[in-house]
This record gives sequence, C-alpha cells and structure tokens, in this order.
Amino acid sequence: MFENTRPVSACPTGKISYCHDCDLFADLEGLHVTAVDRPTKKAALIVWVESAKTLTGCPDCGVIAVSAGRREVELIDAPVYATPARLIWRKRRWRCQDVDCSRAVFTEQNPA
Repeated sequence: MFENTRPVSACPTGKISYCHDCDLFADLEGLHVTAVDRPTKKAALIVWVESAKTLTGCPDCGVIAVSAGRREVELIDAPVYATPARLIWRKRRWRCQDVDCSRAVFTEQNPA
C-alpha cells in the first residue's frame, strides 16, 4: 500500500521561495507560479507567474540595471483540464544606471 509521506501543503507559505510542485505542474521554463485563484466555480482559473530575482545587465550597454518593479501581462487564455484559464506574467522591469545609455527602462524577455 502506498503511504503518502508528503506534507499536507506542498506549497511554501513565505514570499521567499517558490512551490516546486506548482512549477512542475505549470512547466514554464524560467517562470515560477506565485498564485492560483478561481473566484467562482464558473470563473476562469487564474495563474500568476514570475521569474526569480537575478542580476540583469542593460541589453544596450551591459551595465547592471536596478529594479523598476513588475507589470502584469496576460500571456494566454486557454483551457486547463477543460476549465477556462488565464496566465498572468508578473514581468520584471529594469532601469539602466548609465546616464549616457539611450535605453532608460526595459522589461525582461522570456525565450520559452
């Protein structure tokens, strides 16, 4: 007989780490599931994802950029197990610190 040795909740409660099981389920390279919601039984499933914090250089000059926050971008509106679903990417924004660089602010790009 199979004995479940997993904790009752596999997802972390803190804001620092991501849920490995949620990331495996979503299978979005470089992105982590941060929240899932379904306001009503007839509403679409909403899945929020984001990338982990990393150092990023300006694509034009290469100077390490500073965070300029995140903005939400809806990537997909497709069913998940016959349930309507929306994928919301909390896309990182950066500001180049080089005053001589022509690129002031830029957003992350995900090759996946």
